[in-house]
Amino acid sequence: MKLFGDLKPDIFVGVEFSATLFTNQHVIMYIGNDDSHTRYDRDGTQRHTQGNFLILATPEDVMKVEHGLLRGLVRKVAMEQVGHFMMGKARIGGHTYTVSGSYGSDGLPMDLHREQWERVGTEVPEDLYEAWKTGGGHNSAGSEAEQMRKWAESELL
Repeated sequence: MKLFGDLKPDIFVGVEFSATLFTNQHVIMYIGNDDSHTRYDRDGTQRHTQGNFLILATPEDVMKVEHGLLRGLVRKVAMEQVGHFMMGKARIGGHTYTVSGSYGSDGLPMDLHREQWERVGTEVPEDLYEAWKTGGGHNSAGSEAEQMRKWAESELL
């Protein structure tokens, strides 16, 4: 059975993020990129990728994500394999933030300083917010990932 294009599913045992980050050997949250900046080891495990990356963000001073508080933005991000995680850094509003996995925070929105959050990003449409909220992504993107990606390609690039 092929789960991720030509990649073998057994290389992902115990690596939660990989099962939802990969679709046909492309990382879902990278927007409008080809595979030219992605490197794999001889076992097919991704070690590095870079390009335009979709980040979801909320202000750090709120405890509950609601529709009007979820924003999307795209930043150039290079991610490296760190143990079982893909991690990197993104510059947002003059600050450097650590990103990990889908949407920059393993499927959850990143917490940004309110001042940065107010100046960056685009509010996620209500239908996409509902899809994200009910998409079933746990430590990863859920069933909303492809819709979110298409929105980012058309609205954020």
